[in-house]
Amino acid sequence: MQVFVGSYHPFSFPLSIFLNRIIWLISLLGTCSETEWAE
Repeated sequence: MQVFVGSYHPFSFPLSIFLNRIIWLISLLGTCSETEWAE
């Protein structure tokens, strides 16, 4: 994830953090959904 953040320009750093958090939430929700479906 740090590589993903580092690929952005310094002026858009806050935006990269926001996008990083969104991707983290989506992946987290996706993992939870897969776990629930598996059960």
